[in-house]
Amino acid sequence: MAKRKKTDFVKLQLRIREALRRRLEATASNEERSLNSEIAHRLERSFEQDRNSLLIELLAPGADLELLRHLAIILRRAGHDWNTPPKSHAVSEAISKLIAVLSGELEPIENSFPNHAEKGSADQLAWAAIMVRRYESVSDVLGRPWQRGKPAGKIS
Repeated sequence: MAKRKKTDFVKLQLRIREALRRRLEATASNEERSLNSEIAHRLERSFEQDRNSLLIELLAPGADLELLRHLAIILRRAGHDWNTPPKSHAVSEAISKLIAVLSGELEPIENSFPNHAEKGSADQLAWAAIMVRRYESVSDVLGRPWQRGKPAGKIS
């Protein structure tokens, strides 16, 4: 029997609970993938997440991907010159506020960010990251039926 190449496709039989199969099938449908492609995609992502977790642990022990995603939002909104004054000062303060929210020292409410409407301010940068966090929390609970033009389903 010939040795398999890394690029060969192999048949794999898998036993999973029906509830999990249904979730995978629904997600595959929303993403316009086959069930097989969805399972393979999720397995590939799990390896990426493991690699990312190791990198995060090296960079910021005890932190998680949530912190890095929010830092990325702050930096992206600040622009390519985020590391030059005066933007660098706003970015630094925004990161401090974000950490205060994530650690529970600062409430993630609008009043905690009085200058959130001021373009380029630390409050605006931090508030943007907080709002993305809220949006993701809500969409995790409700799902994302608006993706790929799919109509919204019932909310039970």
